[in-house]
Amino acid sequence: MKIVRPHLYMTAAASLLVGCRDPLTTQPTDSVTWTANNVQGYVETAKGDPDSAYAWGLVVEGGIARWRECTSASRCTGIERTRPASEVLATEHVGRAPAPDGTEVDVLRLSLTPRRKYVVPATSR
Repeated sequence: MKIVRPHLYMTAAASLLVGCRDPLTTQPTDSVTWTANNVQGYVETAKGDPDSAYAWGLVVEGGIARWRECTSASRCTGIERTRPASEVLATEHVGRAPAPDGTEVDVLRLSLTPRRKYVVPATSR
């Protein structure tokens, strides 16, 4: 059983008391909705579990990792993703799948460092 950190509750309580704006759109948003999304993102980030993604055609050049996205181990798309190479922690070969052009490609499961998913609440004085 994991112990929940007390500062998580303080962050949630403080966020409930203050009107919130979505930092990405600067539009007013419901405080409860914003807090719930922010707390969930904070917990995921604080937990520190790596993100994972299915990929094919992984290429690392000049400190940048590029790959094509797969939605599962058996279905691939042509969408290209990039991250700094230092954020790719590990790769694992999980099978083969057809690419959008019909050719068979090797599918990899990438372990990636977690992205920051929460916003630190700030109050104006």
